[in-house]
Amino acid sequence: DIPLLTLVGHPVAINPDSRLRRHARDNNWPVYDFRSGRRAATLGLKAATAGGAVYGLWRGYSRMRGPRN
Repeated sequence: DIPLLTLVGHPVAINPDSRLRRHARDNNWPVYDFRSGRRAATLGLKAATAGGAVYGLWRGYSRMRGPRN
């Protein structure tokens, strides 16, 4: 990637590995990393799944125990 990016007029590093990120930073190229949104979505999905599991266990336990009088 580095040889090609050095040839273009306005190089931009997209989702760079560590070597390309370092080279881009050293040459003042813009760096865009779109993978972080995917990580945030994955984390959110895991949190929602865990929350749903806890809620489901709580509801199941409440039903087994019966109504409180």
